[in-house]
Amino acid sequence: MRILTNLTQDAGRRTLWIAVAVIALAYALLVGFPAERFTIEPGLDASWTYGINLAANQGLVFGRDVVFSYGPFGYLRSPINIGDNLSKAIVFQLSLHAVLAVLLISILVKTRRVAPLVVWAFGFSTALVVGLQYEYQMIGVAALLACASIHLFEKRWMLFSSGALPAFIFFIRPGAGVLALSIVAGLETSEARRGYRTWVIRLNAPCNR
Repeated sequence: MRILTNLTQDAGRRTLWIAVAVIALAYALLVGFPAERFTIEPGLDASWTYGINLAANQGLVFGRDVVFSYGPFGYLRSPINIGDNLSKAIVFQLSLHAVLAVLLISILVKTRRVAPLVVWAFGFSTALVVGLQYEYQMIGVAALLACASIHLFEKRWMLFSSGALPAFIFFIRPGAGVLALSIVAGLETSEARRGYRTWVIRLNAPCNR
């Protein structure tokens, strides 16, 4: 009877933690849903937003015809309804959000650890409330993808994607792309050095006997 009671209590705790994880994940994804849109209006920020959207729509070459801190795909971060810019931006932002959702669910299923996910959801939601810009959300997805590919799944396609995403971010906003590439490269270099040390220890183990 005591065993049955313990099993029931364990099942209840597990169900409770799963419910907490689902609520935390749903809340973070809802708060972080890419719903920011931009309109044509007077003002400094509105003018450069209009400029990068118009430049992309007219096929101007960044670096030759346009020099700005945003790249040729900058309109994906700050879309205006000019041509098909808005529709492309919606597809991109929803796709990235879906990647984040699938990645978080996969991490939860793989690790079965609820507390880290709840902490992440709280930190992510707080950052959004205080004004986290969208490019830093993209950097966060790239870093999370790199961590997952290195430490959990060990899939080459995920590792490739964690490098391809920062490279793409570079063409949205070069500064953010360089930061994302630096973070991913740092994570991968750290793991490579750790793997090298492990290999050396194993190689020297027979000599120490």
